[in-house]
Amino acid sequence: MMEYFAATRPAASEVWFPALSTREREVIYLMAEGLSNSDIAGKLSLSGKTVANYITNILNKLHVADREEAIRLAKESRLSEEG
Repeated sequence: MMEYFAATRPAASEVWFPALSTREREVIYLMAEGLSNSDIAGKLSLSGKTVANYITNILNKLHVADREEAIRLAKESRLSEEG
């Protein structure tokens, strides 16, 4: 029974960012780790333009003004996952 609930429970990051797609969550957490757009593109095998588009979507969906504010939210979500 525990396996069933563990499999159906959403990950904490999904709770924090329900408006974001899985890929957008990947991008925001890589941003929070300090990776540049080109580093993120290389790590996820995407073009730089695609990463820039993801970041624009992230900023819009989270209603934040800039990359720094999005990174702050990502770091806060990570801290709450640990605690």
